[in-house]
Amino acid sequence: MRLLLDVPLQGCAGDSRYIQEHPEWFARDVNGTFIIGQPQHAPAVHRHPGAYPPKGVYLFDWANRSLRAFWRTWMQRQCERFALDGFRIYNPGPLVPQWQRRQPQAEASPHTLLTELRSLLRQQHPDAVLIGTLSGPLYDDIHDASYDTPAHAMFVHMALNRISPQEMSQYLIDYHAIMAQRRRIGFLESQDTSRYNPLADGLRGSRISRMVMAGMVFCGYIPALWHGQFDEDAAFFSQLLHIWHSHPALRTVHLS
Repeated sequence: MRLLLDVPLQGCAGDSRYIQEHPEWFARDVNGTFIIGQPQHAPAVHRHPGAYPPKGVYLFDWANRSLRAFWRTWMQRQCERFALDGFRIYNPGPLVPQWQRRQPQAEASPHTLLTELRSLLRQQHPDAVLIGTLSGPLYDDIHDASYDTPAHAMFVHMALNRISPQEMSQYLIDYHAIMAQRRRIGFLESQDTSRYNPLADGLRGSRISRMVMAGMVFCGYIPALWHGQFDEDAAFFSQLLHIWHSHPALRTVHLS
């Protein structure tokens, strides 16, 4: 078992001291106003309870070199102090407008930031892992495992008979042909499913949710459970993982 620290990199709550101490760390619009994600008036379905501060998140400007240096130092100290084995990064989303930026736009890329963080971690702890919520060819070289959102959607569609098992099989064949063989994390619920797939949260404890998780496990995905999900399906998950462990054939995925 490894100990990872969950690190959200989108920004800070409105009452964070960093807004006053380091206003240059935050993105602003053309009028110089702080850009806020997940505002208070957003529909409740767009966020899990407690997932976002009531007044939204003041978004970081990752092109700011001082901000990136602060995070590198902070993460290094956390590893040293608590003997961490790595981090689960809730990655910053798409680039936001930053009208006061002077640094090159490329420096604001999540890829640039994560590359720096991974290099730092490996220098300090060669076995450290970095798990992220961004998946795809661009991020394969900097993540040890990624939450596979497209697979989530495809498995749910198959469970609901919106696509056939044959179509799902072809999707997996194509997917593995173009993607590096990195570890993929499969999930039915996550911190974001209430925003882009509210149905997933309502399937907890159902036969459909069990079908999805079994399909992910037997197709080579690492199962991830959201808070409270195990409470509904503890016996099922125990049986599923016992079967997976007991039969070596189920731990080898052959795509042809």
